[in-house]
Amino acid sequence: MDTPQQLPHETLAPPKKKSTWWIWLIVIVVVIGAMNTKKDSGKPTIAGANAGTPAHTATAAKDDPNTYHGKIKLTDVKWEHGAYGISQIVGLAENISGSELTYAQVEINLLDASGTTVGSTMANINNLAAGAKWKFKAPVLEQSAKKFEIKDVTAM
Repeated sequence: MDTPQQLPHETLAPPKKKSTWWIWLIVIVVVIGAMNTKKDSGKPTIAGANAGTPAHTATAAKDDPNTYHGKIKLTDVKWEHGAYGISQIVGLAENISGSELTYAQVEINLLDASGTTVGSTMANINNLAAGAKWKFKAPVLEQSAKKFEIKDVTAM
């Protein structure tokens, strides 16, 4: 009579621990979704024309189409050819909130000639005093970009 052969302990696979990484993934997705719903969906945008041409085509605004969240007003936004052949989006941002902003940021989408998004750029500043004006410059490194639009302005 043959006796069954027992496998050595080392060849048995250890029991698998249940992973909770997918729970963390769901939590992150929910948090990001909640943050996106808090953004002002009626914010105005400034769409840029061809490179070098200033444009102020604003949409969906209540009082001033270039005012964001009642805190920042953008003016003179245009495409500019900077030093060393690097283009940039430049403009003037004014703190109209009545108090100091600890942080402000201008987010800009870059578009090709057909209007397809090909990249993005931004400019930011810390400690913008009440009533102060900030000359912002956002570099354009994407060669195929021919237009731009202000996507959002953050002001805290």
